[in-house]
Amino acid sequence: MVVKPLVTSVTAGASVAVDVQLTTGYLSLYGAPPSGNVAVMLGGQTASAAWQAFGATGNASLEAVVTFTNVPAGILPVTASYAGDSNWLGSAANGGTVIALSGKLMPTATLASSTASVASGQSFTLTQPSSAFRAGQRPPARCSSSLTIRASAHTPH
Repeated sequence: MVVKPLVTSVTAGASVAVDVQLTTGYLSLYGAPPSGNVAVMLGGQTASAAWQAFGATGNASLEAVVTFTNVPAGILPVTASYAGDSNWLGSAANGGTVIALSGKLMPTATLASSTASVASGQSFTLTQPSSAFRAGQRPPARCSSSLTIRASAHTPH
């Protein structure tokens, strides 16, 4: 059994598809192909899919593709297992890892100005109103800064 994640790194929250292939040999020599599902594990998530035939007719090559959505951040091991059926023994395989990177959070700030219209050379104060914080979140100590805006002459070329 071969386990292949179709990507090896993603952003956390993305989807990851895992391909599992099982080749048993020439079908006419071995009878019925394996039946049932393959269980695929990605980190702490588990999903299963039924085997589907692929490849040349008469060849007992089976494949299952499982898609995991909203994967968590971290280094996620990929494994698969097949319990077997009345004709075939079970099997398990390791498919390596998928690295799901957490997106960087860009802080944002909502600021209020002490004046609605600023003229060149005028000073004004910016503050962060308490309404800029989510419910239950404590705002930090109030900060303020004075900025001097200076207009610069710009001559088009």
